[in-house]
Amino acid sequence: MMQNNLTETRQFTEADSGVKKTREHAFASLNFLRGLSAAVVLFNHTATCVSSGKNLLTFNWGGLAVDVFMLISGFLMMWHFYERRNRGESWGSSKTCLKFYVRRFFRIAPLYYCLLLVVYFFHDGLQQLQAHNQSVFQPTYVSGPHDPTSTEMSVAQVLTHFSFAFGLIPRYAASSPLPDWSIGLEMQFYLFFPFLALLLVRSQFIWGTALLLATSWVSLKLFGVGVNAEPGWLGVFSYPTLLPFRIDCFLVGMLLAAGLYEKDSFAKRTFLLLLALLVAGIYMKKFLLICFLFAFYELALNYGTGLPPLDRMVNRASRVVGHRIFKFMADASYGVYLIHMPLLVLVIWLLTQLSSFAGLSPVMRFICGLLVIIPLVYTLAFLAFKYIESPGIAWGRQIIKRMR
Repeated sequence: MMQNNLTETRQFTEADSGVKKTREHAFASLNFLRGLSAAVVLFNHTATCVSSGKNLLTFNWGGLAVDVFMLISGFLMMWHFYERRNRGESWGSSKTCLKFYVRRFFRIAPLYYCLLLVVYFFHDGLQQLQAHNQSVFQPTYVSGPHDPTSTEMSVAQVLTHFSFAFGLIPRYAASSPLPDWSIGLEMQFYLFFPFLALLLVRSQFIWGTALLLATSWVSLKLFGVGVNAEPGWLGVFSYPTLLPFRIDCFLVGMLLAAGLYEKDSFAKRTFLLLLALLVAGIYMKKFLLICFLFAFYELALNYGTGLPPLDRMVNRASRVVGHRIFKFMADASYGVYLIHMPLLVLVIWLLTQLSSFAGLSPVMRFICGLLVIIPLVYTLAFLAFKYIESPGIAWGRQIIKRMR
């Protein structure tokens, strides 16, 4: 999503850091979460595309996976906040913030812009294929009665997407063939992150957390959120594309990072982690479970539990979590998230041309769809990571070096 290169969490080189080396932490657990989350989104959308009016998955696991992406973003940005501050960089400095914005832009924008050009070039064709697929599998599908989203091509739509401002406008919040509603949300978080981090740290996390949660609560009272939502006082958004709607997900990640980074005070670390779990529990019980397991795993891995059987279990889990397949899935996750939806529309359309596919049961259509889409989307996503994302990150680093 909501989508950070976890290789950035490794130890910074002396050339990049200038004065101090920072802690080494590869965060294999975040590779694991990110790789699985992208796969869950792919599975969820495949189930939706081949179902007959009702998703095969009884819970919106795709929505939860996007929340996890936001959690990861909040965690990594806060971890980097502490590491760069530990190196002597001041987050009150415009230069530090500018370097942060350059890194984030060149992490997100290159692949996103490339795929936007592709889907805009084939926009009309993709819309026709999507309409055909819905007529076959979801003939009764209609958008929500108060859904303001428009998928028509226009100059405004193109400009708002290339500027990442589309999430601020209900009409364009989900108007692209890409599943990019969370990308605009991610860029909003990056824009305000230095201010949010300073607010939390300077308020000892208590009043800052309360203020952000209050902002989220007020925004959800002022706006309706959801395809079938009733308009609030100020209107309705089909997707939660305003930062206040999902600030709690980012906030939990920031609090977890602050707690796990804290090494000097056991009491402060405990307070921050419990505060993170409290906010996660307020948001969603399933989200709380993921946050609890992540925090417990990291604490047990770094400090031990004092219980030999449990420590052995954690060590075994670390070998699974650190397996290279999850590193591969994490590297490909941003590409999987962006590429899979237009490709899925094309694949499902091609499969419907085979008379046997449309006559299969929903479960069999789901399985067949996955067998076709998984190798295609992961191959393209990995190529995108190697030839677009990685060079984009390198361009950002070169610009920052010139800034010095």
